[in-house]
Amino acid sequence: MSFSYKSLKIDELTIKIGAEKPFSVLHVTDSHLARFDPERPCNRFADIRDDIDRYFAESCEFCRERNMIMLHTGDVVDFVSEANFDYMKQCFDGVDYICATGNHEFCHWVGDATENQQYKWRMLSRVGKHFRCNMHFDSRVVNGVNFVTVDNGYYMFTEGQLEMLKAEAARGLPIVLCMHTPIYTPALAKKAIDSGTPAYLVATPLEIIETYRESYRRFQQEADDITLRTVEYIKNEPMIKAIIAGHLHRPEPFDDELCAGKMQYVGSGGFEGVARVIRVE
Repeated sequence: MSFSYKSLKIDELTIKIGAEKPFSVLHVTDSHLARFDPERPCNRFADIRDDIDRYFAESCEFCRERNMIMLHTGDVVDFVSEANFDYMKQCFDGVDYICATGNHEFCHWVGDATENQQYKWRMLSRVGKHFRCNMHFDSRVVNGVNFVTVDNGYYMFTEGQLEMLKAEAARGLPIVLCMHTPIYTPALAKKAIDSGTPAYLVATPLEIIETYRESYRRFQQEADDITLRTVEYIKNEPMIKAIIAGHLHRPEPFDDELCAGKMQYVGSGGFEGVARVIRVE
């Protein structure tokens, strides 16, 4: 089911994972705020920037009015600019949020450099101070449910993230694992490839990646050993009950079983005015 709030279309979802008492969060992803600084204008999303601004502000208003947590799974901003961060801070004022980091949070200029760990760390000191969370890995318990956020915007997990995830599982609380980039499933990959794009997923099999036309995309998305081990851990750890992600800019949410009994919920692009209330029971 879905309903309207001002300009927004809001879908509804219930997940039953053992909360102490039911509660709801608003899942928003890929807002892509595109306000540029005067010294460096940008044309990305220029034709719909006013809409993007309104959708993000209204999502924040929705949460503020209901005292509801916003769960944002990355790409709040499209690129690094003080104008973006100023507007984000203004909208987030009075909003309780949990935020997983996207790849665009570290993007100084779209296409200006290869997105890799070295590029990310150069940008982190400028970007991190604008978010009320740890951008690499974080945890927040709400009514007995542990919302764990992990940065996988560049299609990789790290050894440290895996060890921290194991420590969170050892707490014995049901985990909702929140990340920007979804983990590969055959159905998700088929959706993307049928539309003529790469899969844009973590741990996509090599036989699929090797078919990409752009060598950069092949290099970007080939999983290393620690990423593959982390994905296997996520699939097999019983305390991880659900995965919530974004990144794919689908017109509708796409929910698929990651493995037997464990769902992955992929949200629609917030820049298109779509969000989802998730009731956790």
